[in-house]
Amino acid sequence: MTRYSPPTNINVPWKVAILKRDPDYEREARDQVEFRFSNGREFCHNPANRGPYAED
Repeated sequence: MTRYSPPTNINVPWKVAILKRDPDYEREARDQVEFRFSNGREFCHNPANRGPYAED
């Protein structure tokens, strides 16, 4: 009978490890606050859709 030996390396993608620790990582990256007003209202946007050369 062979003895069990634990794996010597762990192949886990970085995104899986981050999402297990912080499930809101994706949502927070997509919903960044663009404008915040004094009455508490916020406008969010997705920087991936806007792009680096978008008009302001």
